Formats: sequence, C-alpha cells, structure tokens
Amino acid sequence: MQQRIEDKFTQAHSAREEHSVGEFIRIRRGEFLINRDLGIEEEQAAGLKIVAIHQGAMGCRSSAGQNVEVNSPSLILSGSQKNYLLNNQFYGQQTMKYTMIDISPEWLDAQQLSLPDTCYHPNSPKLLQLVIPPNILAITHQLFACPTHSSLRQLYLSAKVSEITALCLHHSLSSANSAVMGTLRQRDIDSLHMAKTILIQEIESPPSLDELAKRLGINTRKLTQGFRQLFGNSIYGWLQEYRLETAFQLLSMNDANISTVAYQVGYTPAHFSVAFRKRFGISPNQLKK
Repeated sequence: MQQRIEDKFTQAHSAREEHSVGEFIRIRRGEFLINRDLGIEEEQAAGLKIVAIHQGAMGCRSSAGQNVEVNSPSLILSGSQKNYLLNNQFYGQQTMKYTMIDISPEWLDAQQLSLPDTCYHPNSPKLLQLVIPPNILAITHQLFACPTHSSLRQLYLSAKVSEITALCLHHSLSSANSAVMGTLRQRDIDSLHMAKTILIQEIESPPSLDELAKRLGINTRKLTQGFRQLFGNSIYGWLQEYRLETAFQLLSMNDANISTVAYQVGYTPAHFSVAFRKRFGISPNQLKK
C-alpha cells in the first residue's frame, strides 16, 4: 500500500532532476501537483537534509513526535546520526516546488563539522524550520545551472554544497531568526508577507516605500523595520536579490534573451550586467554560453 502511494507521488511530478555529488551527497529538485491530500511515510538516511520549499505548503512529523507546518518560502534542516522516519503530509490542489540536499555523515565528518543540536541529534531526528534568506535561495537555483564546462560539474557542485551548508548552519545559529515570531504580531507578519507578494508581482516597477506602506495600512517605519526582522534583509536588498535570482533562473533557460530578462526583473540591460556580475561573479553572457 505504502509503495503504491509513493509511486503515485512520483508520478505526480511534472518536473524532477537529481544529481550525485561524489559518494556522499545527493541533490534533487522537483515540482508536483496532487488532486487530494496525501500522506507519505519515508525513511530518511542518517546525515543532514537541507530542504528549500519554494512554493506550496505541507506538514511534517518526525518519528520523535516533532511537528512542523511548512509554508513557502521556507528552509528546513533535519538530521540524525541514525536513519529515521518522516511522515509528510502534502495538500491537494496546490503546486509544490522544492530543492533538497542529502548529506551523509561521512561528508560531515570529513568537514569536521559540529552541527547545532537544533537540527541534528545522535539518536533521534530534529526538524528546524527557518525563513529562507535570498542568498541561500539563490544557491538552490545555482546548483542546477552550472556555468562551467561539464568536466568541472562535480567540482562546481561540491563547492556550492559546501557554501549552502555553511550558510544554512550559520543561519540556524542566528538568534534573530528564532526571535522573529515572538516580537512581531501576527497581523504585522501577514502585512509583511503581503508586502513581499506585491514586490514580486510588480517586480518590473515596484511601488515606493511610502506607497507600499499606504497600501498595507501600516507606517513606513514599521514596514522597513519589520521586513528586515522577518526576512533578514532590507526591502531594497531583498528586492535586488530576488530580481537577480529570478534573472539567473530565467537565463538558465536556453531560449531566454538577456535584454528581455533584464527588463522583466526591473533593470536596464547595462545596469543589469553590472549587478549580475557583481552578484554571481560571471556576466549574463557567460552564463548563456
């Protein structure tokens, strides 16, 4: 019965990609849509799992009894020195997009990493849900858009996995992230999420801070301070990062035109090339080659 459920889940994917990085790391990304709620119990290998939820929502329960309700965009860290079970609840009639990195204990030992007990435990699984910052979100897309020669793919992926692991662990140790929900009212949190939605929808010509605050019914100071507290960046910094990350995704597609992409994300072509190179270390033309 469980196998049939897992097969159904696999078949629901409209997109799926997977790569191995050496012997001890596996990276995956996927997109799926199911008609009805679906619960799947999955055995997870020992080690550290990094999951970025780009779109959708789900529930997750560990074999240790820990429950996490996930809303996108989110970062989930989980791990144990032993194999463990996760019961994942996926909701019907919504698209889910995710990126997942499975890291074995052997790789962690080789890096001499001391993992925080908030997401890693010797005997039982730990689940940690965090706000996903733009720099980590960008790397999840860079993993699947290698700009180097194919012979260097493994080296590139290995470097990116090391980078994202370091950033995720640093993020998990930040006290600011864990304190967010305790210092912002739910109404403010909802308004700030709406602010982000507006910025995404109007990325080509976003509203000014004053206009955005007026549309949300809050003052500018609360908007700017709350946004930084909740999302770990200023509104301008977050928007610039989101624009460039979106551009990176679009340019990874073979038929994307650089000038068109620049205008789509709110840049002129000249300013776009400078900002893109500064952020990713390569020009848009180099990525397209």
